[in-house]
Amino acid sequence: MPEQPYFKLTTEKQWLIYTESLREFKDYGYDAASTNRIVKRTGISKGSLFKYFKTKEDLFIFVCEKSARMLLDHLNIQPEGAFFERVKKTLLSEIAFYKKYPDVYQLFRQITGNPGHPVYQNVIRFYQDISDNILQDLFGSLPGNRQETDQKKRLDIWSWILEGMKKDVLHHAVSHNLDATRLSRELDDYFLILKPLLEAKGTGGAP
Repeated sequence: MPEQPYFKLTTEKQWLIYTESLREFKDYGYDAASTNRIVKRTGISKGSLFKYFKTKEDLFIFVCEKSARMLLDHLNIQPEGAFFERVKKTLLSEIAFYKKYPDVYQLFRQITGNPGHPVYQNVIRFYQDISDNILQDLFGSLPGNRQETDQKKRLDIWSWILEGMKKDVLHHAVSHNLDATRLSRELDDYFLILKPLLEAKGTGGAP
Protein backbone atom coordinates (compact mmCIF):
# COMPACT_ATOMS: atom_id res chain seq x y z
CA MET A 1 0.00 0.00 0.00
CA PRO A 2 1.16 3.57 -0.62
CA GLU A 3 2.06 5.70 2.38
CA GLN A 4 -0.34 8.39 3.61
CA PRO A 5 1.29 11.33 1.73
CA TYR A 6 0.42 9.65 -1.58
CA PHE A 7 -3.31 9.96 -0.88
CA LYS A 8 -2.94 13.73 -0.41
CA LEU A 9 -1.88 14.09 -4.05
CA THR A 10 -4.37 15.10 -6.71
CA THR A 11 -6.08 12.28 -8.62
CA GLU A 12 -4.21 13.38 -11.74
CA LYS A 13 -0.82 13.13 -9.97
CA GLN A 14 -1.64 9.73 -8.52
CA TRP A 15 -2.59 8.48 -11.98
CA LEU A 16 0.62 9.92 -13.49
CA ILE A 17 2.76 8.11 -10.92
CA TYR A 18 0.87 4.88 -11.58
CA THR A 19 1.06 5.07 -15.39
CA GLU A 20 4.73 6.08 -15.53
CA SER A 21 5.70 3.41 -13.00
CA LEU A 22 3.70 0.85 -14.99
CA ARG A 23 5.51 1.92 -18.16
CA GLU A 24 8.91 1.65 -16.47
CA PHE A 25 8.30 -1.84 -15.05
CA LYS A 26 6.80 -2.99 -18.34
CA ASP A 27 9.75 -1.69 -20.36
CA TYR A 28 12.60 -2.80 -18.09
CA GLY A 29 11.27 -5.42 -15.71
CA TYR A 30 11.52 -5.13 -11.95
CA ASP A 31 15.30 -5.53 -11.62
CA ALA A 32 16.33 -3.01 -14.27
CA ALA A 33 13.54 -0.51 -13.58
CA SER A 34 14.86 2.87 -12.48
CA THR A 35 13.14 5.12 -9.98
CA ASN A 36 15.32 7.93 -11.43
CA ARG A 37 13.50 7.61 -14.75
CA ILE A 38 10.14 7.48 -12.99
CA VAL A 39 10.71 10.71 -11.02
CA LYS A 40 12.05 12.45 -14.13
CA ARG A 41 8.91 11.62 -16.12
CA THR A 42 6.52 12.42 -13.27
CA GLY A 43 8.20 15.65 -12.22
CA ILE A 44 8.53 14.70 -8.56
CA SER A 45 11.66 14.39 -6.47
CA LYS A 46 13.12 11.02 -5.57
CA GLY A 47 12.67 11.90 -1.90
CA SER A 48 8.97 12.48 -2.50
CA LEU A 49 8.59 9.17 -4.33
CA PHE A 50 10.00 7.32 -1.33
CA LYS A 51 7.64 9.21 0.96
CA TYR A 52 4.82 7.70 -1.09
CA PHE A 53 6.38 4.21 -1.33
CA LYS A 54 9.02 2.98 1.09
CA THR A 55 10.81 0.79 -1.46
CA LYS A 56 10.85 0.06 -5.18
CA GLU A 57 9.22 -3.27 -4.38
CA ASP A 58 6.35 -1.50 -2.62
CA LEU A 59 5.86 0.64 -5.73
CA PHE A 60 5.93 -2.43 -7.97
CA ILE A 61 3.39 -4.32 -5.84
CA PHE A 62 1.15 -1.25 -5.83
CA VAL A 63 1.27 -1.02 -9.64
CA CYS A 64 0.46 -4.72 -10.02
CA GLU A 65 -2.38 -4.76 -7.50
CA LYS A 66 -3.92 -1.55 -8.86
CA SER A 67 -3.78 -3.00 -12.39
CA ALA A 68 -5.46 -6.21 -11.24
CA ARG A 69 -8.21 -4.31 -9.41
CA MET A 70 -8.82 -2.15 -12.47
CA LEU A 71 -9.25 -5.35 -14.47
CA LEU A 72 -11.69 -6.78 -11.92
CA ASP A 73 -13.73 -3.57 -11.97
CA HIS A 74 -13.89 -3.81 -15.77
CA LEU A 75 -14.86 -7.47 -16.06
CA ASN A 76 -18.41 -8.29 -17.01
CA ILE A 77 -18.99 -11.54 -15.09
CA GLN A 78 -22.52 -12.76 -15.68
CA PRO A 79 -24.15 -14.42 -12.64
CA GLU A 80 -26.70 -16.29 -14.75
CA GLY A 81 -27.03 -17.82 -18.19
CA ALA A 82 -25.37 -20.55 -20.24
CA PHE A 83 -21.86 -21.33 -19.04
CA PHE A 84 -19.98 -20.76 -22.30
CA GLU A 85 -21.88 -17.56 -23.01
CA ARG A 86 -20.85 -16.26 -19.59
CA VAL A 87 -17.24 -17.29 -20.21
CA LYS A 88 -17.23 -15.61 -23.61
CA LYS A 89 -18.60 -12.34 -22.25
CA THR A 90 -16.01 -12.40 -19.46
CA LEU A 91 -13.14 -13.08 -21.87
CA LEU A 92 -14.29 -10.41 -24.32
CA SER A 93 -14.50 -7.96 -21.44
CA GLU A 94 -10.97 -8.88 -20.33
CA ILE A 95 -9.64 -8.52 -23.88
CA ALA A 96 -11.28 -5.10 -24.21
CA PHE A 97 -9.52 -4.04 -21.00
CA TYR A 98 -6.09 -5.17 -22.24
CA LYS A 99 -6.63 -3.43 -25.59
CA LYS A 100 -7.41 -0.24 -23.68
CA TYR A 101 -4.43 -0.73 -21.33
CA PRO A 102 -1.79 -2.66 -23.35
CA ASP A 103 0.97 -1.81 -20.86
CA VAL A 104 -0.92 -3.78 -18.18
CA TYR A 105 -1.12 -6.76 -20.51
CA GLN A 106 2.61 -6.61 -21.26
CA LEU A 107 3.49 -6.33 -17.57
CA PHE A 108 1.26 -9.28 -16.67
CA ARG A 109 2.88 -11.37 -19.43
CA GLN A 110 6.33 -10.47 -18.17
CA ILE A 111 5.47 -11.45 -14.60
CA THR A 112 3.78 -14.75 -15.43
CA GLY A 113 6.63 -15.58 -17.81
CA ASN A 114 9.14 -15.37 -14.94
CA PRO A 115 7.53 -17.34 -12.09
CA GLY A 116 10.87 -17.98 -10.36
CA HIS A 117 11.56 -14.30 -9.71
CA PRO A 118 11.27 -13.73 -5.92
CA VAL A 119 9.33 -10.46 -6.26
CA TYR A 120 7.08 -11.77 -9.02
CA GLN A 121 6.11 -14.84 -6.98
CA ASN A 122 4.00 -12.79 -4.55
CA VAL A 123 2.25 -11.05 -7.43
CA ILE A 124 1.58 -14.36 -9.20
CA ARG A 125 -0.07 -15.74 -6.04
CA PHE A 126 -2.24 -12.61 -5.88
CA TYR A 127 -3.21 -13.01 -9.56
CA GLN A 128 -3.96 -16.71 -9.02
CA ASP A 129 -6.34 -15.90 -6.17
CA ILE A 130 -8.17 -13.46 -8.44
CA SER A 131 -8.31 -16.00 -11.27
CA ASP A 132 -9.66 -18.67 -8.89
CA ASN A 133 -12.38 -16.30 -7.67
CA ILE A 134 -13.40 -15.48 -11.24
CA LEU A 135 -13.62 -19.18 -12.10
CA GLN A 136 -15.60 -19.85 -8.95
CA ASP A 137 -18.07 -17.15 -9.98
CA LEU A 138 -18.36 -18.63 -13.47
CA PHE A 139 -18.86 -22.16 -12.15
CA GLY A 140 -21.05 -21.09 -9.25
CA SER A 141 -24.32 -21.96 -10.96
CA LEU A 142 -23.29 -25.36 -12.31
CA PRO A 143 -25.77 -27.96 -11.04
CA GLY A 144 -24.96 -31.06 -9.08
CA ASN A 145 -23.93 -31.73 -5.52
CA ARG A 146 -20.27 -32.59 -5.37
CA GLN A 147 -17.73 -33.04 -2.67
CA GLU A 148 -15.36 -30.13 -2.09
CA THR A 149 -12.27 -32.03 -3.33
CA ASP A 150 -14.09 -33.05 -6.51
CA GLN A 151 -15.19 -29.47 -7.13
CA LYS A 152 -11.61 -28.25 -6.62
CA LYS A 153 -10.35 -30.71 -9.22
CA ARG A 154 -13.01 -29.59 -11.67
CA LEU A 155 -12.01 -25.95 -11.18
CA ASP A 156 -8.33 -26.82 -11.61
CA ILE A 157 -8.98 -28.66 -14.89
CA TRP A 158 -11.12 -25.88 -16.33
CA SER A 159 -8.64 -23.29 -15.11
CA TRP A 160 -5.85 -24.98 -17.09
CA ILE A 161 -8.02 -25.24 -20.20
CA LEU A 162 -9.42 -21.71 -20.07
CA GLU A 163 -6.11 -20.07 -19.11
CA GLY A 164 -4.34 -21.74 -22.05
CA MET A 165 -7.11 -20.73 -24.42
CA LYS A 166 -7.19 -17.20 -23.00
CA LYS A 167 -3.44 -16.69 -23.44
CA ASP A 168 -3.66 -17.67 -27.10
CA VAL A 169 -6.70 -15.51 -27.83
CA LEU A 170 -5.38 -12.57 -25.80
CA HIS A 171 -2.04 -12.62 -27.59
CA HIS A 172 -3.70 -12.51 -31.00
CA ALA A 173 -6.26 -9.92 -29.90
CA VAL A 174 -3.80 -7.44 -28.38
CA SER A 175 -0.89 -8.02 -30.77
CA HIS A 176 -2.99 -7.94 -33.95
CA ASN A 177 -5.80 -5.63 -32.74
CA LEU A 178 -8.55 -8.07 -33.69
CA ASP A 179 -12.08 -6.71 -33.67
CA ALA A 180 -14.80 -8.01 -31.35
CA THR A 181 -16.66 -9.90 -34.09
CA ARG A 182 -13.61 -11.94 -35.10
CA LEU A 183 -12.72 -12.58 -31.46
CA SER A 184 -16.24 -13.79 -30.77
CA ARG A 185 -16.00 -16.24 -33.69
CA GLU A 186 -12.63 -17.54 -32.45
CA LEU A 187 -14.06 -18.14 -28.99
CA ASP A 188 -17.10 -19.90 -30.45
CA ASP A 189 -14.74 -22.27 -32.31
CA TYR A 190 -13.02 -23.16 -29.03
CA PHE A 191 -16.30 -23.61 -27.18
CA LEU A 192 -17.67 -25.88 -29.90
CA ILE A 193 -14.87 -28.29 -28.99
CA LEU A 194 -15.08 -27.78 -25.22
CA LYS A 195 -18.85 -27.97 -24.80
CA PRO A 196 -19.09 -31.80 -25.09
CA LEU A 197 -16.49 -32.09 -22.29
CA LEU A 198 -18.66 -30.08 -19.93
CA GLU A 199 -21.77 -32.01 -20.88
CA ALA A 200 -20.09 -35.41 -20.60
CA LYS A 201 -21.27 -37.79 -17.89
CA GLY A 202 -19.73 -37.01 -14.52
CA THR A 203 -18.87 -33.38 -15.21
CA GLY A 204 -22.03 -32.00 -13.72
CA GLY A 205 -23.71 -31.08 -17.00
CA ALA A 206 -24.05 -27.74 -18.73
CA PRO A 207 -26.01 -25.01 -17.01
